[in-house]
Parts: sequence; C-alpha cells; structure tokens
Amino acid sequence: MFDGPRDPGSAINLYEPVPGHQAARGAFDDRARTTSWELQLTVGASSVASAASSLLGLVIRALTARSGVDARAGPPAPTRVDGNPVRAHR
Repeated sequence: MFDGPRDPGSAINLYEPVPGHQAARGAFDDRARTTSWELQLTVGASSVASAASSLLGLVIRALTARSGVDARAGPPAPTRVDGNPVRAHR
C-alpha cells in the first residue's frame, strides 16, 4: 500500500520477484518508529491485567476495612423465616 503515484520505471512483480536485494526502506522511513505503546501493551497484557486486578483487590479490601465490614464473615444468619423464629443449630 502506498499513498503516492507509482513510479513508471519500477518493475511489477506479479509473476516473479523483482531482481536484486529489496530492503524495507522507502517513502515511509520518516514516519517509522522503533516501538509503539500498542505493541508494548499487547506484549505485556498479562502483566497489566495482573497489576490492575491486584490494585482493585487492594482498593476493595481498604474500603471494606474502613467501613468495618468483615468480608470473610459472609451474610448475616436469618432470625426469622416466613415469620417463624429460627433456632440456632448446636
């Protein structure tokens, strides 16, 4: 893909390769970069996801500790079911 006009003297390599050494150089050299944030994010996606989930867990733990809720306690036991008192199991 090229966004300029085709050079009339260039060979067309439809059925056989163009002779000589062909390198990755051309009109896009001035726009080329050595790396990109998209590539780095793709390569390190599992690290980013792990760090984000760890941070979210720490935030949730800090918020529940601050509010005085024990996350390990579970829901409170019912005292009444259908209007009848519930006896404690021994």
